[in-house]
Amino acid sequence: MRFPVAIPTTNDLEERLRRARTTKYHLPPRFDVIDYIEKMGWIDTLYANGKSPREWVTAPRERSGVHIDYRTDYIFASPAMARHLTVSWVVPMDNESDHHPVMASFTRTPLPVCNRSGT
Repeated sequence: MRFPVAIPTTNDLEERLRRARTTKYHLPPRFDVIDYIEKMGWIDTLYANGKSPREWVTAPRERSGVHIDYRTDYIFASPAMARHLTVSWVVPMDNESDHHPVMASFTRTPLPVCNRSGT
């Protein structure tokens, strides 16, 4: 999945990062680290749990009049552990923190694949 740093609401993510004067994620935005983690078999629990990209926001930011919904917090699971995933979610922190943590719950017994994504 290609939403590791910022969740684009349109295809203009690079331009929005430039307007916001945000360079800490590189310009153009880089996704190679998350791509590598996923290539090694690790599974993003929010994605595996069937959450939509709108539910993945962990660090909403407003800079220079530009709003960008960042995804900077993750829980990755090995394929074996992902079979035990029951639910994952982003915990809204309001003004208590500048990040919203990701939480995940796992069972001791693996679940059938169809129960994890709701399909």
